[in-house]
This record gives sequence, C-alpha cells and structure tokens, in this order.
Amino acid sequence: MNVNPRDPRAVKMPFYTKLEEFITKTDAAAPEGLKNLIQGSGAWSYMPTEKMMVQNAIQGILIAVAFAFIIVLLSTGNIINAAISIFSVALVIVSITAFFFLNG
Repeated sequence: MNVNPRDPRAVKMPFYTKLEEFITKTDAAAPEGLKNLIQGSGAWSYMPTEKMMVQNAIQGILIAVAFAFIIVLLSTGNIINAAISIFSVALVIVSITAFFFLNG
C-alpha cells in the first residue's frame, strides 16, 4: 500500500480501514506476548484534523449566512429582498465549493 499523506481523507480512509482489519486479524492470531501490533504513518495523523476542518467550515458558512440574513433583513426591512440576497450568496458559495471539489 502506498498512500500519499497529502491525499484527502476520502482517499486515505479505505487504506486505513484495510490496514486496521489486517492488524486486528494479526493480533488475534499472535501469541500472548505479541498482541500489541500498531500502525504508524504520517498519512493517518492528519485525518481527524481534515474531518474537523470540513465540519467547521460548514458550520462557519451556515452561521455567516444566518447572520447575513438577519443583518440584511434588519437593514432593509424587506424579507423578500433578504431572502433573494441570501439565495444569491448561497449560490456563490455552492459554485465555489463545486469548483474546489471538481479541481481536487
């Protein structure tokens, strides 16, 4: 198995799962004093951080859009104008996210 540490979590996770299954099977068949097999790789160390960064980015976007809606609503006093503005911002966010996703 050859995993690049810079690959995204979605690419590394199948390799990690396969290796964990191998370690579990090997530990089960090992003699009593050798049942402490562990795996170590620089590729795995960043995976929890990647997961949390995605969750925090989504949470930040949702909070920012909610506050922007409130601000636009309070400043214009028109819910239709606020909804259209937030819809436009949401389309920009979705298009930028899609661009990043498609470019890898």
